[in-house]
Amino acid sequence: MKPDNILIVGNTKSISTAAEKSIKKYGKVRRISGKDKFEISQKIAKEMGNYKQAVVVGGNSFMNGIAIASYASRKGYPILLTKKKIPFRLIECQVK
Repeated sequence: MKPDNILIVGNTKSISTAAEKSIKKYGKVRRISGKDKFEISQKIAKEMGNYKQAVVVGGNSFMNGIAIASYASRKGYPILLTKKKIPFRLIECQVK
């Protein structure tokens, strides 16, 4: 495998800077991180650009996100993680 670009998703608590440095020899490395998984999912959605539909998944069970990932990818929908009560910042992210 000879990737040109490697994308790390997660902060340094989930994927260390040492791990990041060790894979730089394989290609250009970029990281999308945030204070938590909810913020990271919003940043990924913003990177996708404009979209008319999204998938909202409860962020406390990663299995739901995994279950819908292939469908969302095929349709070009971002996956937005949320807590039980959808925070205003998530709604605001969708309106912009």
